[in-house]
Amino acid sequence: MDKALSKYLEQHAEQWIFPALDSLTFKTGYSHAIIIPCHAEGERIIATLESLPESKEPIVVIVIINGRASDAKSVLELNRKTLQAIEDQYPRQPTASDMVRQYAFTRGTLLTYLCFNDEHALPDREGVGLARKIATDAALYLWTKGLVKSPYFLCSDADVYFPADLYEQLGSDAGRKSPSARLLPYWHQPEPDTPSVRHASALYEVSLRYYVLGLRYAGSPYAFHTIGSTIAVHALDYARARGFPKRLAAEDFYLLNKLHKIRPIQCTTGEPLRIAGRVSHRVPFGTGKAVDTILTTGDWPMYAPDTFSYLRELLLDIEQAAITPNTWLSAPGDTPQNPAYRCLQELGYFDALSKRIIDAPNPAQARTRAHTYFDAFKTLKLVHQLRDTYCPGVPVFQALHNAPFITNLPESVTDLDTIRAALMAAEMQGIKELV
Repeated sequence: MDKALSKYLEQHAEQWIFPALDSLTFKTGYSHAIIIPCHAEGERIIATLESLPESKEPIVVIVIINGRASDAKSVLELNRKTLQAIEDQYPRQPTASDMVRQYAFTRGTLLTYLCFNDEHALPDREGVGLARKIATDAALYLWTKGLVKSPYFLCSDADVYFPADLYEQLGSDAGRKSPSARLLPYWHQPEPDTPSVRHASALYEVSLRYYVLGLRYAGSPYAFHTIGSTIAVHALDYARARGFPKRLAAEDFYLLNKLHKIRPIQCTTGEPLRIAGRVSHRVPFGTGKAVDTILTTGDWPMYAPDTFSYLRELLLDIEQAAITPNTWLSAPGDTPQNPAYRCLQELGYFDALSKRIIDAPNPAQARTRAHTYFDAFKTLKLVHQLRDTYCPGVPVFQALHNAPFITNLPESVTDLDTIRAALMAAEMQGIKELV
């Protein structure tokens, strides 16, 4: 067994889940493992499960019905409705543990972990990150036993409708050239489909795509979406990254930030997952919170285009300094015309970044060390510092029509659905050009 995998299973995995898995009877192997955390979803879980496409071979789906001890009674009731809906829809099979249940699923096997009641509820400071970790650890364990063929586990959500080419996008392993994760394309589907929710979910999606296209224009190696519903993580790299962080939110962002430092991340170009664009308070930020904010305030400012121009200049300087270190600045004030340098200093990043560039033994190491340090998190912090100090946010159409990295959008277009489709097309074109 791979050393990092063995260490993860022994020291970092959720050990309590393994005995229950050993007690189950699996009649056959599975082509893929699908992970679905489920919190206060009620009966809608069935629509998500039934949207999974037919497969030539059975799949295993692991649903974590989760809640925290501090959750309102309404959350507990919705979780119970989720469990009841599953019990009504699929034949339950005998299991030694009542906490882990097994069902004859139309696509293979369905496992549920009941992590919302009494002593089994998740800790108050942990949430969807721990739920994802429990389920992915279970998939990893089944993979090590040879029960799951594909090393790519799709970590999705209970508000998703899956595309017909799902399994083709998940793909298989290609050895050393395999990506650490595959990110599936997505499209927000308003729920309920009212004009206000449609506007809010589309506006939020436009902002996400605008940010990724801005990072790509700037030359950032972290120009990819970090949406939990879309992540297919490779088993070995998941173990090397020590699994999902046990966070209330942003667990997807932090995992992908780690994974990209291990091996590259690949974006697929098939049909999109359809994610419910809806109001939600399940996590403190993300789609649900953003939709709620837009509905309440009617506004969602975008990063000023200059933000990405300043970032681009900085990243180009890093690339040049990797080749000729004496071109790197001795102090950020040497080039006051680019506020990105002052932001590096204000955030406390400048000296550490400089050391990694200057002390590297060769250009390749300088580049790797610089981008490992100045990662997705620090890039986002820099973008926020630029916004808060030097480049205030701007209205959506001002941003879109002034951004040098958006060239396929006529100024006359104001429909947000048309705009997000154009931005998605630009993303896909960029992905094809990079392959």
